[in-house]
Amino acid sequence: MKPSFRLLGGLLLAVCVLKLPSLFFAHQGVDELVYLQLAGNWLQTGKYSLQGTEILTALPAVVYDRPLFHHPPLYPALLAAFLALGFEKGGVLISWAGHLLAVTGVFLEWRRNRMQVESAAPDWPWLLAMGALVFDPLMIFVGRKLWMDSLLAGFLTLAVVCFLRFLSHRRAGWILGCGVLVGLSGLLKIHALCALGFFGVGLCSTMCMAFGVLVGFWKVHPWETKVGSWPLPCKPRPPPTGPGCWGSIRSCSAAGSGRVLRGRERMSAPAGLTGAAGWRHLVFSGWLR
Repeated sequence: MKPSFRLLGGLLLAVCVLKLPSLFFAHQGVDELVYLQLAGNWLQTGKYSLQGTEILTALPAVVYDRPLFHHPPLYPALLAAFLALGFEKGGVLISWAGHLLAVTGVFLEWRRNRMQVESAAPDWPWLLAMGALVFDPLMIFVGRKLWMDSLLAGFLTLAVVCFLRFLSHRRAGWILGCGVLVGLSGLLKIHALCALGFFGVGLCSTMCMAFGVLVGFWKVHPWETKVGSWPLPCKPRPPPTGPGCWGSIRSCSAAGSGRVLRGRERMSAPAGLTGAAGWRHLVFSGWLR
């Protein structure tokens, strides 16, 4: 079966159809409200922080009451563009884009493989991989939220595609594209830079890869310590009595008195899961051919 861009169009259309209802959802999740307030405050005051916003009274001050928000600014910047246009619910299209990029990446790798390798290798592993990615419940779930994780999955999937092409052709443009995509992923979540270890396996020995990962964490450490995403004690405060939805947010965040707020686990787990969503299908299909 020859890979056709019509097939890609059908897959992308299926993704969009599955996500259409999300355009009408009310985004009331804690993280969604945080991102909306952050983007709105950035537009109004020019400050990349929650300081001075209403929602801050309902959140743990030890994490959120800081002059610099604890994630890099790429996703809030994209969300701010939709707020500036007065289309708040349209911000979910950013999550759509991540899923679409992931599916496109797997398709492009299948097409490259079929164009280069003249063999009787079956196509069903690739078709299975793309179908699984289209209907991936995790990608569908994060794709209906105002979260950055779906876009992170799309960037990392395309980064893997560029990296595999570099291994095949050894052209600098492919590794440059891979680096740009990993860099964009890092501008979404710093933890995405851990993907550099994956690419290190293909470029050098395991020892060099481990050294690179350690250097990467050393470079990231100042940001991590400044914004407070290391495990921090969180003492719940009583919910505010004023109007609005911030009381319910505080009730959720205060549940479990005396617990430890493990910032690293809370932020890296979704990124790790969804960041792997696209290229796990890519690797799976490649190994089965």
